[in-house]
Amino acid sequence: MLEYMLIRSVDQPIIDNSKGKLRWIVLDEAHTYLGSNAAEVSLLLRRVMQAFEVDASNVHFVATSATIGGQEAVSHLRKYLADLAGIPLERVDVIGGRRVTPPLEMKGVTDKALPTASELEALTDYESRRHRLMAVPAIRSLRNELTLKPMPLRAIRERLGAGVSNHEALEILDVCSESTPKDWKEQPLLPLRGHFFMRTQPGVWACWNEQCCGRTDQLLSKAWPFGAVFFQHRERCLHCDSLVLEVVLCRDCGEVYLSAEENDKQKLSSIPWKQSTIIDDFDVEIEDDVDEEDEKIESRSTAKLRQLVCSRPANEYMDCESGYDRNTGEILGGVNEGAVRIRLARRHDPDHRIRCVTCGEPDSQAYQQFRSVRVGAPFYLGVAIPTLLSHAPGKEKATAALPYEGRQLITFTDSRQGTARFAARMEFEAERNFVRSFVYHKLWSLSRRDKPVDIDKLRDEVLKLRPVAASIGLESLLQEKEEALNRAETSANAPKGSIGWNELIEALSKTDPVAYFLPESTRARYSQALSDSKKISEMLLLREFVRRPRTGNSLETLGLASIHFNKLETANPPEDWRRKGQNQESWYLFLKVCVDYFLRTNYCVRIADDTRRWMGLRFQTRYVQSPDSERGGAVTRTWPTLRTNRRGDQRLFTFLRLVLNLKPQASDDQLLLERLMRDAWKAIYSKILVEEQRGY
Repeated sequence: MLEYMLIRSVDQPIIDNSKGKLRWIVLDEAHTYLGSNAAEVSLLLRRVMQAFEVDASNVHFVATSATIGGQEAVSHLRKYLADLAGIPLERVDVIGGRRVTPPLEMKGVTDKALPTASELEALTDYESRRHRLMAVPAIRSLRNELTLKPMPLRAIRERLGAGVSNHEALEILDVCSESTPKDWKEQPLLPLRGHFFMRTQPGVWACWNEQCCGRTDQLLSKAWPFGAVFFQHRERCLHCDSLVLEVVLCRDCGEVYLSAEENDKQKLSSIPWKQSTIIDDFDVEIEDDVDEEDEKIESRSTAKLRQLVCSRPANEYMDCESGYDRNTGEILGGVNEGAVRIRLARRHDPDHRIRCVTCGEPDSQAYQQFRSVRVGAPFYLGVAIPTLLSHAPGKEKATAALPYEGRQLITFTDSRQGTARFAARMEFEAERNFVRSFVYHKLWSLSRRDKPVDIDKLRDEVLKLRPVAASIGLESLLQEKEEALNRAETSANAPKGSIGWNELIEALSKTDPVAYFLPESTRARYSQALSDSKKISEMLLLREFVRRPRTGNSLETLGLASIHFNKLETANPPEDWRRKGQNQESWYLFLKVCVDYFLRTNYCVRIADDTRRWMGLRFQTRYVQSPDSERGGAVTRTWPTLRTNRRGDQRLFTFLRLVLNLKPQASDDQLLLERLMRDAWKAIYSKILVEEQRGY
């Protein structure tokens, strides 16, 4: 800003009216001015003093920093500021800070040995624990020493006495630094500040030689198909000198692979599994499903291809087994002793994409099907910060109720944007977890047990029917009895609760966070944000239930709640459905699957734009068209039929084939699938869809 002031004409009056009056220059975070940056700041200060027509001898320079320290810090700081400001060394004074340790009230305290963990646990109140620890001379000595200088845990353990382990020393320090009760006037016995360094996990690597002698040095199961595992990147195995490749996992099923790169001579080499899409660690939600139209086909003309080394027995998704030189990665012909025998995941025509050899899901540019085993700073912070915050003291004299009793935490970071986005993510997750907890407990409070069923009687009927059902034509009756028995056993000890959507919105809107905290918080930051508690309540519930994720966490995928559509229960099943031995209940379940995995997956849900913009999810509301509609577009989806042949629609067809035992190659079965999907459209269209200009 000083540099801008010197060159902008609008700031010239400030300089003109302040000539000869500049007396103080304050440099905050002085430890950041190093090297060329320090030289630039020094020259800038000289230009500022020239512009204000003052001499350096008449200006007071103040440099503040909480980071610079050390045994020779005073002399170094004096020289540093003198060089930076261009003033004599004699004019520089260094003022340091130190902790003031209040004296302990030792009246009536007699020396005692270090207490055991069980002895401390038996002391139930803070005062008794404090007085017991004050009686230990080693702790009093440690308190005075830590005030003067930092100490590593090893030295602290030695001060506490022989035989004290690291764990025991940490337990003692935890009790010594325990926060005082709200009505306690003194400081904690030993307030501590710890410096903890956490290493992120950049990935996992493994030797590709299954005969690697390093397997015996690690806790690997016999089922592990590769060699030694490493938690730091290396090119060669430490044990057998074979190639080391990065471990990657399928996002859906968790199948394990090794990542490799293949050149035009079919030679494999190590390569990190780079994200084909940018995965933002600070994102509040990563999509787990991508439309087929959004996917890009990987070019097969590239000179180098990413390949996946498979870890399971051969199937139709793999290439034939080949031998490779374990040291160079070159492909070998014939049988070679010492060669690594592997199979690569096959690239399928016409899309030329790798598919998971277990679940069959393809990789693409739009959706990263495979991921490396990396754990970054945002993940660790997301776990650590709420835990640290839970140990922070609450606000003692709060005039009104505060979230989390007013606990606060200050963080310092070099990434302002990252911090802001992390804070937004933490707030998003806190809101989502609160809603999940509220919905679960609300349903539990309304739970009731179904009318008891005589399970023993049903079980006897099933046992008597099984031997004779096939011979006397009672297979359908046996199936009904078995289904009834299964439902009875499942719900015997499982109470059920239900609540209407509008009732749930009303109940959530009356909670303190939604009625008070969120409106005040959003209004203070942005006046146009949602401030009505009922609208905020609806937005929070839509955020949780607008979509049923395929692999992400939600109340539905966790099995804690489920959306129920009352109107669909009255839909009569078609004759084709009944001829396959199904009933109205199973027809409703299929219609619900269509709603969950087609309409909700594609966001074909009616949401007001003003509500959608505050949900914190990136999505566009879409519309569904009838199966015979020719209308298309980015925001429309045609009801799935066999002719649409979209990848996402295959789930519904696969579900029907499994339930009705249909064969994909049989033409009659294919026609039946088509008819059932059209019947499902008619039922859903007539019961729950709302017509708008772009569709339903």
